[in-house]
Amino acid sequence: MSNEHTAAADQLGEAARALVTARADVDRWTRNSYIDAARRPAGLATDPRNRMFGQQAPAAGAPLANLRAAEATHRAATDELTRAATAALRQQQRVLELATDLDQRGKALQQLRKAHQPTLVAARRQQEVTDAASAARYLRDADGRAGKAAVKAVEFALAQRGKPYEWGAEGPDRYDCSGLVQTAYAHAGIRLPRTARPQYRATPRVSITALLPGDLLFFATDKSDWNTIHHVALYLGQGRMLHAPTTGDVVRIAPVWWAEFYAATRVVPAATPPATTPRATPRATPKATPTRTPTPTPTRTPSASPVPTTPPPSTPTPSATSPGPTTPPAATPPPSPTPTSAAPDPTPSATPPPVIPTNQPSATP
Repeated sequence: MSNEHTAAADQLGEAARALVTARADVDRWTRNSYIDAARRPAGLATDPRNRMFGQQAPAAGAPLANLRAAEATHRAATDELTRAATAALRQQQRVLELATDLDQRGKALQQLRKAHQPTLVAARRQQEVTDAASAARYLRDADGRAGKAAVKAVEFALAQRGKPYEWGAEGPDRYDCSGLVQTAYAHAGIRLPRTARPQYRATPRVSITALLPGDLLFFATDKSDWNTIHHVALYLGQGRMLHAPTTGDVVRIAPVWWAEFYAATRVVPAATPPATTPRATPRATPKATPTRTPTPTPTRTPSASPVPTTPPPSTPTPSATSPGPTTPPAATPPPSPTPTSAAPDPTPSATPPPVIPTNQPSATP
């Protein structure tokens, strides 16, 4: 109604200016008429000099007609302004009555909530579990990053957690759903409309498969009609949102209400396009993988190194040489006295040494 009242006030202003102009024209005509009457010769209705110089006598009807029309327009504008002011006052009274009724209903609702608090808490938890389970089916967060203004709005909104809901409140101590969104983005330097439906119309839509923190989530009773939007929230990520739910509740984090979800919009563009960073990594990794396959093959070829393990037979050879010296030891000196008895025969002394030394030690005992 304020727009209608403003339009009526503008019309009245234009009518008042037109009335002032018409009155000035009448005053000027009246002054000129007196001057003309004083200069006109006596007994003549008009001054013949005007005809001589091609001038017409000032017409009396036009200024008076304009004045009457301006006065009528001014009266109509005044009446319209009075009507608009009366309607605005009536609307204000109606708003006060509705606010009083809403306050009374809110108090009654709080009493009912207190009486049924355990049941409501259980139902809320069950609904949040259902909504959280539905998140994986409904959405996938985008790979990009939210804009700085969106992050700043989310940080401000998170600082309002625990503050009570109040219909029509914009902070700083109480909020309704759209008031919280508007104030959060105003803190980030972004101006948004006041209520949920204009906020939806003023921001571009975004797919639920590309949501970023700071995006707006809208909920409606009829998913085919944006006029039924009744709630708005700030998206946080991973299927959760921050909002001011309803009377008797507080600003808090909750799973997205997928049962009533209508659409999502983005207030500011993402900080960086999500497709820029992943392109560099896939090109670098394939080059490193082929170098790993040739390296294992040369390490296994030195199978020739095990071949030197066959020389262990060389270790038994010293054992064969070591028993050799043990067989011809000092046992040979005892045969030296035996040849003394057979010293006269040089021939037999040559034969005994190869055979006797081995058997001689066993014969002596």
